[in-house]
Amino acid sequence: MKKVIFILILTLIMIFLLVFFKENKYEENIIQDDYKLIISYPIINNKQIDFKIKEFVNQNKNIYENELDNIKNMVVNYEKQEYKGITFIDLNSYIYYDNCVKEKNEVIVFDSDTKEILELKDIFDNSYYISQLTTKLNESEVFNELNYKTISTLKKFILNKDGLTIKYNFLNKIKEFKIDYQDINEYLKKEYKLDITLIPNIIPSKRDLEKYRGKKLIALTFDDGPSYNTKYLLEQLKARDVRVTFFVLGSRVNEFQDTIKQAYEEGHQIGSHTYNHKNLFYLTDEEIKDEIEKTNKAINDVIGVKPSIIRVPYGNINTKIKNIANMYHILWNVDTLDWKYKNTNTVYKKIIKNAKDGNIILLHDIFKTSVNAALKAIDELKKQGYEFVTIEEMAYLKSVNLDKTKTYFNF
Repeated sequence: MKKVIFILILTLIMIFLLVFFKENKYEENIIQDDYKLIISYPIINNKQIDFKIKEFVNQNKNIYENELDNIKNMVVNYEKQEYKGITFIDLNSYIYYDNCVKEKNEVIVFDSDTKEILELKDIFDNSYYISQLTTKLNESEVFNELNYKTISTLKKFILNKDGLTIKYNFLNKIKEFKIDYQDINEYLKKEYKLDITLIPNIIPSKRDLEKYRGKKLIALTFDDGPSYNTKYLLEQLKARDVRVTFFVLGSRVNEFQDTIKQAYEEGHQIGSHTYNHKNLFYLTDEEIKDEIEKTNKAINDVIGVKPSIIRVPYGNINTKIKNIANMYHILWNVDTLDWKYKNTNTVYKKIIKNAKDGNIILLHDIFKTSVNAALKAIDELKKQGYEFVTIEEMAYLKSVNLDKTKTYFNF
């Protein structure tokens, strides 16, 4: 009898926890022959804020009937962040039609204690900084896109350990203007000041790129890591003054934090390879977003910078994925098939055979044979006048302005 009572009490406690501690949110999925509708947004239990969220969702749902034909699907989702007593609800809608995308964004910022909606001016202690910030915007292309004479009443912003991100819509695309925490912290009100001790302060090693201009360049890229082979690879690359790009899996970041810090500090580029290496073609929009954003956060938590480049698993990319990712998409034009051969000499020969200025070569640092093949090839190709650079360095040296709507196989 006592055992039954104990189980009953335990069950009631679990139900209580589920009801009162689970995040309260609204979800709706409608799938028809000609469109798909996915809606997810939080319920804050504050009339003013909940009304604004619902208003944003309804306005975008009405686009179906009033503005666009041939809509394939629409997604309304959100990201909720809390930092220094402020809650940020970042609402996004993506409407796909005729191979195009229409995006809208709304950021609702409110003090978690008072539940009052905040404007940008509310988080600063010094009004002088607002005028300085306005001047900065006036001097940039952002001013014309924002069309603001002053940003004091701007509401679309997010404050976190990265700094301040101002979000805005321009030509149906969501764009961002970022300001580092170092440039704003002294101007913030005391209660909103950023905790600098939480922010990784890693300064990557820079080198004089001009000495590589006009030379034959190759970008070696390593997927699926980091692994226990990566430390050895980094040691050998440093000895050879070689920089490469690592497309890391978010699920491996925590285990290999020191390796990623070392790679970034030594000047290598860190890119995303998503969190779990899933085929994005078979995921929902929300799942795609989750795979990308979880990885970006994991990397940012370690090196203090979100990756700007991504390589989707299996190279499976389309317009929808590009729009959701909002990153630069880097694939390859030389596949060593190192995962298949797992043979140092075979992979080495493939690298040598396909060596050409501007090539992006695909390897995996989870295989010791691939690491050894890459090092052997570097030694040989350096004799032939090749230099090895990151994707970022390659783009700079080839005078390529990366475009988030394109996919890069080589330069």
